[in-house]
Amino acid sequence: SDSYSASQGLIRRPDSNIFFALGDAPIGIPSMAAIDLSDINAPVELGAIDLASALDSTLAQFGNLVVDGDYVFVVSREKFISIDFSDPVQPVVSDVIDRSVGGLLTLEISEGVAYVAGNEIEIYDVSDPTSIQLVNSVPGFVADLEVSGDVLVTSNGDFVTSYDITIRTTPMMLDAVNLGRAAGSLSVSGDIAYSYATDISVGDLQLLSIDLSDPTSM
Repeated sequence: SDSYSASQGLIRRPDSNIFFALGDAPIGIPSMAAIDLSDINAPVELGAIDLASALDSTLAQFGNLVVDGDYVFVVSREKFISIDFSDPVQPVVSDVIDRSVGGLLTLEISEGVAYVAGNEIEIYDVSDPTSIQLVNSVPGFVADLEVSGDVLVTSNGDFVTSYDITIRTTPMMLDAVNLGRAAGSLSVSGDIAYSYATDISVGDLQLLSIDLSDPTSM
């Protein structure tokens, strides 16, 4: 199945007028709601779920949302959560993975495999969202990542790195390009990767583009 990702706490369910929205903490209790926007002037909350128990906390710093079929996946520092929205009126938490290593920042899903950025790249089998399994990891901090076809692209330190994920659970490094500044948020469009990169010494932020047409030689 196809998966869809949003960098903010709001994402549309494909081929529908239903949006999933995260409730921020500590302003309020961490939660996620399904909202029907068939009439943009009169949004209707179909259902919501309190995520405090799944997080073991009323504090949360969520990463991006990914919709895959009837499920929504989200990370929050030490937690990786799947939520069943097959019935948007009564969503339920399907599974919670507790990662004491922490630092879970963002995720992408491709062909039943989730790639989670943080203190390392963590790779999960999410083919059964009720029983998520950690199957592999790649050492080293990663600030962001994106999947483009059979290529995983990451930003880490001063580098943007490409991996072959033809075998989805076994990334093989292809190339790395040194941006000469700290690589942050990452976005891939076609054969181009874009990274917000900062020269920390002067606080200068630039949007840089990297040619991915040959991911073995960026």
